[in-house]
Amino acid sequence: MARSPTRRPVLVALAATAAFALAVVSAAHAQEKSKLTVVFPTPPQTFGIPYYIAKDSGWYAKNGLEIEEQTIAGTPNVIRAMLAGQADVGILVIDSFFVAVAEGAKMKAIGSWQPVADYQLVARKGLIKSIPDMAGKTFAGFSSGNLLEHVPQLLMKKYGKDAKAMAYVSIGGHPERVQAVAVGKADVTMVNTIAALGGVKQGSVEILTTVEKELPGLGYVYSVVTDSGLADPTKRKALEVFTRGAVEGARAALGDAALTTATMLKRTPNVDPVLLRSVIEELIRLKAWDANGGADVNAAETAAKTYHELGIVKRRLGAAEIMDRSVMEKVLKDLGTV
Repeated sequence: MARSPTRRPVLVALAATAAFALAVVSAAHAQEKSKLTVVFPTPPQTFGIPYYIAKDSGWYAKNGLEIEEQTIAGTPNVIRAMLAGQADVGILVIDSFFVAVAEGAKMKAIGSWQPVADYQLVARKGLIKSIPDMAGKTFAGFSSGNLLEHVPQLLMKKYGKDAKAMAYVSIGGHPERVQAVAVGKADVTMVNTIAALGGVKQGSVEILTTVEKELPGLGYVYSVVTDSGLADPTKRKALEVFTRGAVEGARAALGDAALTTATMLKRTPNVDPVLLRSVIEELIRLKAWDANGGADVNAAETAAKTYHELGIVKRRLGAAEIMDRSVMEKVLKDLGTV
């Protein structure tokens, strides 16, 4: 039987069509976007700068990751949202995270944008000269049970004073707490460097000391995910993109004060740019942002030991309970360490 003269062109056309369809499917798959919901416990603060730089540069979008940002006041509330499946990543203050894990929460830190605590003890001008003088005074915090309540208690214990010798009042964010001290609604508070220097510039408050000086190695914030999120291959790939962006953002932050200042000013436009630049330069000097991702197991174990010994966490936590380095190790294998 003679072969049809039109059969070969038809087969070629069908093959070409199939190849084109496969290419379209492959391209669509390559451009398929993943999504993470990231929850913060406060409005924008300096600890978020590595992430902000990556986001503003378009790095996440270019790498197929959509991020939905949410802010829920207070780390305990962020933890509740994560455990309820309403968030993929929580930016958690270290003490509340440890307490949650000790109580059975199935979550792990995968790194830290800023492991160095950016906190200053600030008092009304002329009222308090040293930490022991805080006895009998009113401390302005954020919410009961978090780091802003624990740190002043730790400091009082360090200087041999009764940790319960202060009254405690919950007052808003960093600027609001400085203002509360300035007008006499509270006597002393703990705020980030931006808020502290802003109050000093106005002449209403003075800085007593820094938390990093008094309690070195206490830690600050972690990027935390649930165990189920880590076990999900799709989420894990998204977490690798998320983490790599923040590591590259931290390296950029440490190397470019102008970029870092502009990034933060975009989110805090009411801050004096000159003041903010001085804050950023100080944080760069302290290497506040970790160029290698902040997934330091030894530091985590030391902090866990400290919080346990001080009675904040009911039992001593091991490294395997606190941290999963697998995502960061993949990122640093690609990027290298500095």
